[in-house]
Amino acid sequence: MDEKFSVHLPEVTSPASALETLETSFPGAVVRADTPADVASLELKPDTQYLIIVSLSPITGQNEYSEFQANGE
Repeated sequence: MDEKFSVHLPEVTSPASALETLETSFPGAVVRADTPADVASLELKPDTQYLIIVSLSPITGQNEYSEFQANGE
């Protein structure tokens, strides 16, 4: 992660365990965002490394396309 601007993990075997490992081993600040307002209000300092964890709404399967689209926005 040190050499990348961002990292996308499309699939992990145990997401909770992977997040826990990332949070405990990340050398910078860990920030959680649960709503679009949380993301919009982030005040990030240029000289700080951040691990930003964005919680998306679960996909229920009733209308997967629109649910994925809403999470993408």
